[in-house]
Amino acid sequence: MKILLVEDDIMLNEMINEYISSTGHVVTSVKTGNESLEILKNNTFDLLILDINLPDIDGFTILE
Repeated sequence: MKILLVEDDIMLNEMINEYISSTGHVVTSVKTGNESLEILKNNTFDLLILDINLPDIDGFTILE
């Protein structure tokens, strides 16, 4: 499964990424909403894991 992880907390981002990767999934990990929007322009994912409280764009806006 191809997963996009958007989490601005560096340690939490790394821990989630490590765990999901260890289960055999491919994870693309970013720390800002703007980064995620750029990646979503050119890539497709099976699952998005979005932080709701990002400093630039909230997870609900990304989902829209």
